Parts: sequence; C-alpha cells; structure tokens
Amino acid sequence: MKQKVKIYGNLFGQLFLTVVSCFLVNSSWSQPDTGSVQLPFPITNPLDPTQTTPQSFDLGDPSSVQQTIVYDPVTGTYIFKESIGKSSLMYRNPSMMTLEEYLEYERKKALKENWKDKIDQQTEQNRALEFPIKIPSKTFENFFGSDEITIRPQGSVELSFGVNSS
Repeated sequence: MKQKVKIYGNLFGQLFLTVVSCFLVNSSWSQPDTGSVQLPFPITNPLDPTQTTPQSFDLGDPSSVQQTIVYDPVTGTYIFKESIGKSSLMYRNPSMMTLEEYLEYERKKALKENWKDKIDQQTEQNRALEFPIKIPSKTFENFFGSDEITIRPQGSVELSFGVNSS
C-alpha cells in the first residue's frame, strides 16, 4: 500500500511540474501587447484601384489581375473593377468616378505614359554599342537558349599623354 501511495505521489509531482513548466514557457514566449506594430516602411494595399501614390516598397499587382472600366449611364459614373484570371474572381471592391474625376485620371495616366515613352526613347538613343555574334550550332542554342552572344562594352577609357625632354 505504501508503494502505491509513493507511485501516485510521484505521478502527481510530475504532472504538477509539467503543468507549471507549460505555463511558464507559454507566458515567456508570448509577445507583449503593444497595440499595432509600426513598420519602418509601411505597405498599404489600396482599396481604390485608381490610387497612384508611390509606396516605399511595392511589387505591384500580379500579372493575372485584369482591370476593366465600365460606364454606367444610369448613374453617370465610371466603375473600375479588378478581377483575377478567367474566372472573373473579384480582386478588390469596385470603385466609382464621376466624369470629371475620370477625365483627370485619364489625363494623369496619359501624361505618365508620355514621360515614360520619352525616357525610353532617350535611353534607347544613349544605349552603348552592342556587337551581336551568331554561333550556328544547334548544341550551343540548346545549351544556352540562344545562338547569339551580345557584347556590350561597359566602363571608360583613359588616355594619358606625356612628353619627356632633356
């Protein structure tokens, strides 16, 4: 009988230590409640698909997101809808614009595209010389994915002139 009491006492002690250690581990791993976490570079997901404010770190929308703009003649507004893929699953809630807002949106969009085109044209004109070399080998094309090597010189050239006279 004394042995059974000893075994039960030992089991009770082990169970008590297990519960206490679980409580201590759980309380030490829990994070303090500081309210909302302030990120050094906050990222906000715009609810309005026409929002064009630049963010510090933005990868943009996925390529499968399709934006459609529909004019509603009853309300006289333009409705922006964003869907994913062919199933037309809504990506964000639709948003609306009046005619004046839509015209301003289109003006800003056209201005932005015009500047982008000008920058691309200037970059193309200032591009360094490229020397493509074609290698007529099927093995080379299969291994590297193309039969062409393009050499793009980079860097600078420095010339030094000097005269020694005696």
